[in-house]
Amino acid sequence: MSETRTAAELDQEASVRRVLEDFYRDGKPPWDSGITPPELVALIEGPGALMPGRALELGCGTGTNAVYLARHSWRVTAVDLVDRAVRQARRRPPRPERTSRCCAATPPDSTRWACPARTTCSST
Repeated sequence: MSETRTAAELDQEASVRRVLEDFYRDGKPPWDSGITPPELVALIEGPGALMPGRALELGCGTGTNAVYLARHSWRVTAVDLVDRAVRQARRRPPRPERTSRCCAATPPDSTRWACPARTTCSST
């Protein structure tokens, strides 16, 4: 199914993307604390913890939660629209025993992903 977007919608998406890119270019974005949320920790480590499996993280930023999940034996595909954020996530020191992929959705069609098969985004 193909969706046609108006020029105004494409312009708005491009504008938002530029603002987000600027946050990552200028330093640490205010929403990227580098700390895994306690709600996720509770799901993975708390009573009734989920068994490791596959996870898709949308809006992964610099990969904080993808790294956390990979350290807990999850197979993670992490996706973000901001190429700069994905590049930062990919620069984390690799851990070959973990399986994580950091991917960038390709503008202007965010239904196409540039997702290498085994790019690591986990760290020590």
